[in-house]
Amino acid sequence: MKIIRIIAILCTAAMLLSVTACGSNESSKPADDKSSVSSEPAVSDEASSDDSSVAEESKESDESSEIEETSASSVDKPSADTSDIVDNLDDIVSKDVEEAIAELTTEYEQLKSDVDSYAKYLENTDKIEAFYAKALDINNSLCVRMYGYALEYAEAIVNSGDSSKDIYKDLEEIYEIIYDDNGQDMYDEIYDGVLADMYDVFYDGILADAYDNEEYSDYTEWSDARSDEYKWWSDTRSDVYEDWSDMRSDIYDFYSDVRSEIYDDDFERAQKKIGDFREDYEKIKQD
Repeated sequence: MKIIRIIAILCTAAMLLSVTACGSNESSKPADDKSSVSSEPAVSDEASSDDSSVAEESKESDESSEIEETSASSVDKPSADTSDIVDNLDDIVSKDVEEAIAELTTEYEQLKSDVDSYAKYLENTDKIEAFYAKALDINNSLCVRMYGYALEYAEAIVNSGDSSKDIYKDLEEIYEIIYDDNGQDMYDEIYDGVLADMYDVFYDGILADAYDNEEYSDYTEWSDARSDEYKWWSDTRSDVYEDWSDMRSDIYDFYSDVRSEIYDDDFERAQKKIGDFREDYEKIKQD
């Protein structure tokens, strides 16, 4: 009997020890997932503020880049002052055309002075070819600016708030100043001026005289030089005329269309014509 009681006491003691050990193991475990997450270092207010500043500076930098790109893209506008182009269209356009033609003419006179014999012609073929390219570029750039002047002037006049009658009358300046006066000057001084003279001086002058006077030592060399000269002259003059003719035709159509809408007192349609012309102008600048 005593033995049974002793065994019971020993069993009870063993059970108590087991429960105590289990409790001890439970208390040694990590609290739970939440306490584990919260134990990570918290981001300080100062660090958060620094990140915000960096983001803000990055945003400002991006906005600054956009502003610089916009400014750069508007540099080639004919005029930044609307009132200036309205009040002084003739002076602005005439000065531009005169300066472009003067630049081309001055360079051409120097070219003629440098190339005054068959021998010098052969030495300067690269310079002559480059001048033809320069003539085409000056004419083309001038044509593009004429589009810009017509667009800016028409837009300013239509938005002036004046009566339809006054706007209709003022739009006549596009025809008189851009299409007629300065457009004709471009033709006379570039196509029928410098380029026509180059034919007389080089192709039908120096090179023709070299053949007549037997100045050349190699016929093939002379023949190739004359063929090249004619090709440069012909291609350049043809391209100059095409650019000039397209410019005048487009500006005349634009002037006529806008004026017709104003005559009908349809300002909405006039604005549509201006918008369409602006799209064409932007494409021409890119091309």
